[in-house]
Amino acid sequence: MSHHGRGPAPYCTETGRTGAAAEGELAHHRASERADAQVGGQQVGRACDAQVCFAESERIFREIRREDELARTLRAWARCESESGDREQAEGMWKEARELFEKLGAVQEVNRMGELQ
Repeated sequence: MSHHGRGPAPYCTETGRTGAAAEGELAHHRASERADAQVGGQQVGRACDAQVCFAESERIFREIRREDELARTLRAWARCESESGDREQAEGMWKEARELFEKLGAVQEVNRMGELQ
């Protein structure tokens, strides 16, 4: 995955993964921590693959209505799906992430997105 000069590639210390897969895992961990505080303290499992982590992050962020984090999760998931060859799935997630950022007025996030690689 290209990070377009935005610093080092994401790295998940729990799994050792980097790039888009790590972004999903890191998003999941952030979601888990927030869910502990915001959704009744229910602990979410930590060991999972990127797809499971992205799906859990998406579920949590929709549930707690955190559209900013949902958009970040969808953007990272789209990159991961694109890297794994599921271009159609990736494009749908990329579009939804961009629309959420636009709705939120997150101009910098929209500008960072560019085109799905």
